[in-house]
Amino acid sequence: MNNEKIFKLNKNNWREIVGSGVVVVDFYADWCPPCFKIEPILEELAEAFKNKVKVCKFNVEEDDEIPTKYGIQVLPTIYVFKNGDTYSGVEGLAKKESIFKLVESALYAE
Repeated sequence: MNNEKIFKLNKNNWREIVGSGVVVVDFYADWCPPCFKIEPILEELAEAFKNKVKVCKFNVEEDDEIPTKYGIQVLPTIYVFKNGDTYSGVEGLAKKESIFKLVESALYAE
């Protein structure tokens, strides 16, 4: 993850980053091959929605409190948050179109 457009989340900055606007969170682990396959999609998402959406990654090995709170059992899992609330999500290696639709739905929902 060498992309300055993708934020690294942890329990210390979770509320500050996830608390406002539309935020995409990729729950991943370093040992998870599908998690690496989704990286280019996240980078494209960050570029396509820059200044509208925050794209973030949360390493489940570094802290289990937040993944447990959201019931994360499959990696990767991508959740879309809107103003701090869970809006939608997808488990496993999702297609680019599916992830983009989740984000667009959150952006344009009332």
